[in-house]
Amino acid sequence: PAGAATLESATLLARAAAQYNNREFDECAKTLTDLLAAEPQDLAARFLRALAYGQLACDAEVRRAGSLAAAEEVEAKSKDQVDAAKAEALAAGEQAFAAYEKMHADLEVVLQHLDSHTSIARLLDGVVLTKLASPPGGDRAVAWARRLHEARRMLEAYLRPPPGSGLTSPTGLNRVRAEFFLAVVQYRLALAPSEEEGKYDLADRGALDRSYTRMLSLSEPKRLQTLLPADLPHRDREVQQWLSYPDLYLGLIRTRQGSDEAQRQNAAGAAEFWQDALSRFDQAVKHDTYQGVSQSEGMIPEIVERQRDQIDKALDTVARQPREPRDLQILWRSGFEYDTNVLLLGHQTPSPPYIGRHRDVAFGTALYLDYHLDLGRVDPSLDKWAVGLAGRSAANWHGDISEYNEQDYGGSAAIQYRMLDRQGADGPLYFAVQYDYDYFMLGNNGFLRTNTVTGRFMYYTLNERGLTSVGFRYEDRNYLEKLRDKRFDRDGNYFAFNVGQSLHLVDMSDLYEKLNIPVWGLTGDPTTDAVEYKRWLRPFIGFEYGWDSTKGWEFDQRRYLLLAGVDVPLPAGLMLNFYADWEWQDYLNHSLVDFHRRGRRDLVQRYAVGLERRFVLAPGKPTSRDRFTPDRLVMIVRGDMRFTDDDSNVKDRLGEYIFSYDRAIYGLSVAFLFN
Repeated sequence: PAGAATLESATLLARAAAQYNNREFDECAKTLTDLLAAEPQDLAARFLRALAYGQLACDAEVRRAGSLAAAEEVEAKSKDQVDAAKAEALAAGEQAFAAYEKMHADLEVVLQHLDSHTSIARLLDGVVLTKLASPPGGDRAVAWARRLHEARRMLEAYLRPPPGSGLTSPTGLNRVRAEFFLAVVQYRLALAPSEEEGKYDLADRGALDRSYTRMLSLSEPKRLQTLLPADLPHRDREVQQWLSYPDLYLGLIRTRQGSDEAQRQNAAGAAEFWQDALSRFDQAVKHDTYQGVSQSEGMIPEIVERQRDQIDKALDTVARQPREPRDLQILWRSGFEYDTNVLLLGHQTPSPPYIGRHRDVAFGTALYLDYHLDLGRVDPSLDKWAVGLAGRSAANWHGDISEYNEQDYGGSAAIQYRMLDRQGADGPLYFAVQYDYDYFMLGNNGFLRTNTVTGRFMYYTLNERGLTSVGFRYEDRNYLEKLRDKRFDRDGNYFAFNVGQSLHLVDMSDLYEKLNIPVWGLTGDPTTDAVEYKRWLRPFIGFEYGWDSTKGWEFDQRRYLLLAGVDVPLPAGLMLNFYADWEWQDYLNHSLVDFHRRGRRDLVQRYAVGLERRFVLAPGKPTSRDRFTPDRLVMIVRGDMRFTDDDSNVKDRLGEYIFSYDRAIYGLSVAFLFN
C-alpha cells in the first residue's frame, strides 16, 4: 500500500483487513484510526476505514428498521414497549447518520489526494451523500438540498467521467448502483422537508417524473441481465435482489404522485397511482425474497407494509369521497330564445309568401339520458373497456312560424378501450367508437334521417390537464324533402377528419382566493358535492377537414373548419364560455342557382358567448355514486348569444344572394341534471 511505509503500519493494515473480512467493523475502524494517527496520508487505510464506517451505518439502519417494525406492532406490546422501540430506532438512526458522516469525511480526503480520482470512491461518496440527505429529522434538514446536489454531481461524474480524466464509463454492477442512487437523488430532490419532523412535501413534480423514468429503466430484468457480468457469483440472486430496489422506489414515487393528485382533487388519478404503487410494492417483496428469506434482512417488507397500510387507508378515503356519478345521467332542459333569421334567408331575399316573416320567438325543451358502464365492475379482466348508451329527444316550437318547428329523436351507442395506461405525467390513451342515429322533423313532418359512425383517439398529457384528440366521422344522410330536380338531392355520404387540443391551463380559484374574491358565493361551495368542481381556465382549438358526396349535383363540397374557444371561470361560481369557428366551403361543381354558373364558395363564421351558473340542489349520497340510483340534483341556469355570418358568392338571376345570410340567436334556459 502506498502509505504503509513502516512494518508497523503494514501490520496494522493487514489486521484491519482481516477484521473487516470477519465483519468486525467496529474493531476494524479502531485499528485504522490508530494507524492513521501515525500515518495520516495512508490513503489505503483511510479508504478501508470509510468502508468499515459504511458497514457500521448499514448495520445501524437494519437495527432501526427492526425497531420501527416492533413499534408498529402496537396491539402486541404495551405503551412502554412501543416507546422503547421508538427510542431504539431513533438511536440506531443517529448511529447510522454519524457513521455515514465519518465515511464521507474519509472519502473526501481520498478524492482530494488521488490524482487519478479513483472512480469507485466517487460512487461511494455519491451514495453516502444520498444517505446523509435522509436524516431522521431535526435541524439537519437544512443541509438536505445541498447534499443532494453534491450527490447528484458526484454520481453524474462517475457515470460520465470528464474528458481527459483517463477514466471510462463504469459497467457491471457498479453502473447499476450509480444509476439507482442517481434516481434516488432525483426522487429526493422532488421533496422538501415539511414542518413535521421526518416528513417531506412534494416540491418538484418534474423531478419526480424524471426519477420515475430512470427507475423504470432499472426495473427491466433484461436490461439488468445485460449490465451484470456473466461470471458474477450468484448472478440470478444478484439480479433478483437489485430488481427489488427500483420496484420499491417506483412504489414510493407512485405513492407521492397519488397524494399529489389527491391534493389537486383528482380522485380517479390518485386511485390509479396508488393501485400501481401497490403492484410495485408486491414486486419489490417478491424480488427481495430468495428461497424464503428476505435479502434486505426485512427492511423492504417492513417499508412495504407501512406504505401499504397508508395506501389502503387513502384508497378507502377516496372511495368514500363524493364524486361525479358515472353510471346514469338524466338532463332536462327548457328555455326561450329569440331568432333573427329563422328561415336563413339570404341578403335581399324576400320571405316566402305563405310565411311572411323570418324573425320569431321559440320555446325549446329537451330530454337526454346517458348511461356509462366500466366493464371492470362486471369482470376485472375487462377493466380497460367501457360502454355507453344515450337517448335524446328535443323540440323547438316557434310562436308564429310553425312551418319551422324542429324536433329531434335520437340515440347513441359507444365502446371505449384504454390502449395505454398512464406513465408519469402522460397518458392514458383511449380509443372510442360511437354510433348515432337521429330522426329530424321540420314543421311536424319528417325531414332528415342520419346514421353516423365516429372513431376517436384521446391522449391525455400534463397529469390529465391536456387532452389531444384525433378522430374520423362518417355520416349517411337521407333527406325526406320532395325534390323537383334530382340535381339538388342532398342524400349521400359525409366524411370528416378532425384533430383537437384542450388544456386545463390555470385553476382560477387560487387567483380569486389570493385577491379575496368569492370563488362561489350564493349557495355555497359545490366542491362539497363533487371533486370535479374545479375552476379551470380552459382554452381549446381544433381543425376539421371534410368532404360531402351527395347523389345530386349542387351540394358536393370540400370543407375546412377551424375552431377555437375558451372557458373562463368567473367569481361567484359563474362560467363564461366563448366559442368561434370559421368554415371554408369549396363546392366541387358549378352552381345551378348562380346566374353565371360559377362554382360556389362560402365562408361561414360562427361566434357564441355563454354564461352559466350551477346550483347543487341535492348533493346525493356518496355511496350512490357508482350505483344505478340517481339521487343528486343540479340546476343549471344559462344565457347564450350566437351569431352566424354566411358569405357566399352565388347570386341568382334576380341578383339575390340567396345562400348568404346573417343570424343572431339570444337564449335563456334552465336545466336540471339528475344523476
